[in-house]
Amino acid sequence: MGDQGGVTRRSFIRIVGGVVIAAGIGVAAIYLSGIGRGTPAQPTKAISPTITPTETQPAQPPRTPIKGGTLRIELISEIVRLDPHASTAAVDRQVFQSLYDHFLDLDENGNIIPAICSSWSQPDSKTYVFKLRDGVRFHDGTKLDADAVVWNFNRMLGKLDKKLLPSPNARASEVAYIDSVKAEDPLTVRVTLKTPFAPFLSILTDRVGMFISPTSFEKDPEGFFSKPIGAGPFRFVEWRKGDRLVLERFDGYYLSGKPYLDRVIYTFQADATQRLNDLRSDTVDIIQTFAPKDIEIVKREASGGGIKYSVKATWAWQGYELNTKKPPFDNKLLRKAFMYAIDIEEIVNTVYYGIDIPANYGFITPAHGAFYDANYRPHKKWPKADLDAAKQMLRDAGYPDGFEFELQTGVDPIAKLEAELIQSQLAKVGIRVKITQLDFTRQLTNLEQGNYQASAIGWSGRPDPDQNSYLFWYTKGSFNFMGYSNPQVDELFDKARSESDQAKRANMYRQIIEILYDDAPYIFVRYPADLKAWRSRVTGFIHVPDGMIRTAPIWISQ
Repeated sequence: MGDQGGVTRRSFIRIVGGVVIAAGIGVAAIYLSGIGRGTPAQPTKAISPTITPTETQPAQPPRTPIKGGTLRIELISEIVRLDPHASTAAVDRQVFQSLYDHFLDLDENGNIIPAICSSWSQPDSKTYVFKLRDGVRFHDGTKLDADAVVWNFNRMLGKLDKKLLPSPNARASEVAYIDSVKAEDPLTVRVTLKTPFAPFLSILTDRVGMFISPTSFEKDPEGFFSKPIGAGPFRFVEWRKGDRLVLERFDGYYLSGKPYLDRVIYTFQADATQRLNDLRSDTVDIIQTFAPKDIEIVKREASGGGIKYSVKATWAWQGYELNTKKPPFDNKLLRKAFMYAIDIEEIVNTVYYGIDIPANYGFITPAHGAFYDANYRPHKKWPKADLDAAKQMLRDAGYPDGFEFELQTGVDPIAKLEAELIQSQLAKVGIRVKITQLDFTRQLTNLEQGNYQASAIGWSGRPDPDQNSYLFWYTKGSFNFMGYSNPQVDELFDKARSESDQAKRANMYRQIIEILYDDAPYIFVRYPADLKAWRSRVTGFIHVPDGMIRTAPIWISQ
């Protein structure tokens, strides 16, 4: 199966191991177009090396963007929350690109670039000074100035009235190292940290750097997120739950001439095959992702000129969260028996057609460059199962005949296929799996409330290893729904956060990864590629390693 789909497992591992991408037909002109924010400051080099396309058609002469039109984006599930400071779902971030924009952003190579913040300096290891663009406004017409930035940080820091705070405060772990945020003048913000914090700039490219209007929110905190007000290229129109979310162009957007589109409509479809059918039938213009099994269909469609596609290495990881506070996975040996009994290579080749990569190094992926170790192995038979070791762990735990647990997973047929394969693999050592398929909102709610034993869940990935780990395995991490706690891991996380030497940080993360494989609160399975496809008339799409669809530079060519 590894040879199916044009992009083989072997070739993709070779490509991603060097941290490049396999790009679809017709992507060259898009990659050359840039993100369109201008260049008021030099971009900060990300920790991952440059990612470049490997399959392209000759670049076309630049064309003048056309104003108008509607972009129809189909997401993999319905969004969960519209509060960027409370959001825990990756799918929410797709909408946030249009609604809120970024304080800092990422380019197609994963480098940090200016956005609402036009430039920055670092006078010392604990101080950052940010200069804001002049003229940035929220959709209600109020200024996004230094005072607004301070207010948003204070909201995440819990320094406002209780009724104004996010619920849950999903950003608490990310801003915990901030001591103070002060406005020096209307366009200058000074952030002082408690200790040096290596991933700070990277964190500002995500939801910590997405701001809401203080004026409108304070007027109606309870009703605000039924019609949220940000400063992005598009403003909110309506969210028909179960159907669609509609945004319209914000004419006061700070980038002159943008956005080009009149409207963006987000629809929701969990079935990957149906998403691709919707794209092929011209029901939608771009899909968040397509199934690896459909790569040949996508390539045929692309060769006919109807669609374009791109396959890109990411910082994402996927696998299974285990609830360490409830039986049976409050028993470390039973968690490890799960890990040793599954054949990750079979999962990747059977379910994902060899396009994804077996996850050998925990939360650090090949796209993290020098932090990644391609030669690391979680156990001696990895990525195959070690059934003898798994059976011994079951005996040592007092469960020689195995045990039973419920696995919660998504409603996508691919999720079911993977769960059934896991079920058959674990059955070889007597572990019995009850599969429960849930819509994503229900699955996430169960995670947050601890109402699960095992859950198929992952992370869309961030450029700094801290962002890929601390939230999940630090004892007080905002996304530590596993109930996992290890003082040694906490100490290593704290040290890595304040260490500026990348080699020393890499060694600390290696120690954390070794402990996580031994404690097994999470079963790492794969590093997914991001597979995007869109109608050929969609122009200006930039494939960033975070997998987010940035709508400001997109226009419809016909």
